[in-house]
Amino acid sequence: MTSLVEELQKDALNNDIGVTELLQRSLVVSTKLQLEEFALWIRLELDGYGEEEVPEYRKLHGTPQVFNPYRGYQPLHFGDIKQAKQYSKMHFNTPIGELEHDLKGARKSGSSSFQVSFTPGIEKKLMDAIEFRLQPSLHMNASQFQRVLDAVRKIVLEWSLKLEADGITGEGMSFSTEERKRAQAITYNVKNYIHGNIQDSQIQIEAK
Repeated sequence: MTSLVEELQKDALNNDIGVTELLQRSLVVSTKLQLEEFALWIRLELDGYGEEEVPEYRKLHGTPQVFNPYRGYQPLHFGDIKQAKQYSKMHFNTPIGELEHDLKGARKSGSSSFQVSFTPGIEKKLMDAIEFRLQPSLHMNASQFQRVLDAVRKIVLEWSLKLEADGITGEGMSFSTEERKRAQAITYNVKNYIHGNIQDSQIQIEAK
């Protein structure tokens, strides 16, 4: 019989298994082993980060644009490089399921890009500075969202491999008392992957 941790490894390597489903199964493992740090990270990915810190892999870049009703989307130019960089970056705190859903929708429609809305406050600030108050957004390639999913999948895979290396594999849907004690005695530090401060906290993803 394949162990619980081995099943998790198989799921992490199987792109037919969605990242949301993979995280839900990871939550079962981390909860049964009482690994609170990993369980917290998983819940943040599933539920969204809100005002919490976001991982580096959720900091994405794009091209600021404005929508001209007569000419369509056009590049938004800034007065200096620092300002251009500031508004070319977004920190995504939305649940992983939303990113996964929007990426699937984009692929189904044959689109390879998104127009991502700024937060209301930032949008107003930009519109106040733009002649004719054209609506700004961030043009992003769909591959950036795929990298978020790939990063999460990789973290789960590496964590499950470490569990196996430490002799924590489980049987069926449970772990032995010895395995749970061993897991508590070892530090599984997810902070190597998760750091950075959140900004631009709420955004809306819209397929182009």
